[in-house]
Amino acid sequence: MLKDISIGIDKGGNNKLINIERDNIHNQLLIGATASGKSVYHYNFYSQIMENQSPNEVGFIFIDYTRFDFTHVEKSPYLLKPVIVEVSDAEKLLNQIIDKEVIFNKYVFIHIEESVYDEEDYPKFIEIIRKLKSIDNLFLTFSTSRPHESLFNNLNEYLDIKMVFNLVSESDYKLFLNKDHDEYPMRRGSRIAVVKNEEYELKPNVGEDKTSYDSFNSLIGNLWKTHNTDSKISPMLEKPRWYNFVMVSMGEMLNPEVVEQIKSLASDESNKSAGEEKDIEVVK
Repeated sequence: MLKDISIGIDKGGNNKLINIERDNIHNQLLIGATASGKSVYHYNFYSQIMENQSPNEVGFIFIDYTRFDFTHVEKSPYLLKPVIVEVSDAEKLLNQIIDKEVIFNKYVFIHIEESVYDEEDYPKFIEIIRKLKSIDNLFLTFSTSRPHESLFNNLNEYLDIKMVFNLVSESDYKLFLNKDHDEYPMRRGSRIAVVKNEEYELKPNVGEDKTSYDSFNSLIGNLWKTHNTDSKISPMLEKPRWYNFVMVSMGEMLNPEVVEQIKSLASDESNKSAGEEKDIEVVK
């Protein structure tokens, strides 16, 4: 039996635990704007799994269409396949799993980062989700910052957990929670969890932002050196990519002095070596 997993602390200070085997939970949708806390949550979620189960008991498949969250993961006893970044490769593997052409003798956690499907392809994606839900030793996480009403409405009946972070628009709150934005004034890391139709308002775990990335990277077994977790800069990524991500997604949240440090690193021709040695402290 897999160990319990904490999905957050509720308003009363109680630790909300789930057990995906006992509670018959097969998937979760993470949805929220960029920098709302989705990545912090899923790194923490997977860290708990690795802390409590060995590579003989569990394994991971990461499908990262953003080429950002998981492409640093290379060699690991927990990694069942190299990180997948192409839609065709992902669909091929998922269909092989559904058709039992690929069978794993352990519990498998599959993460799909971001939606890349056009509206005409939604039925195909929903059918994949529906069929994966019937596989006993498999848990699927689908994380996206791009809510699509038609996709969600058709996917909703197959979801065991909906984890809603800060959303972009008033209409999104109506769609995903059937409530007004004013009813849930959430800060970064806060989320509304709907688990098997039971709703919980959760706040960020104490220290979650600070430790989740480092814990995940330590446990997954790679040598990726992270900077301060809030700045989320990876020296394994090409300079323009991480620079653009930080400045566009995180710039307004960073101290101006930190922004200048980021610009300095980005303009440094020896950026890769400098990036591996320097830590950037983010002060909000």
